[in-house]
Amino acid sequence: MRDALIEKMYGFRPSEYIQKGLCVPAPTGCGQPVSPFAQASDEAEYKISGLCSECQKKYFEETS
Repeated sequence: MRDALIEKMYGFRPSEYIQKGLCVPAPTGCGQPVSPFAQASDEAEYKISGLCSECQKKYFEETS
């Protein structure tokens, strides 16, 4: 259900990118292959949002 909502809003399904080991596309993410995660919390967030570590940092810094 979350994938369907995000697809309606942004035009992509995060689960498809997560399965391929990619960050979600712009404007939310960078669309690049994910690097190994330095922290377990970054990997856990990736499995939810599809954002790589670098995009997580950018996103959460901008929204805080």
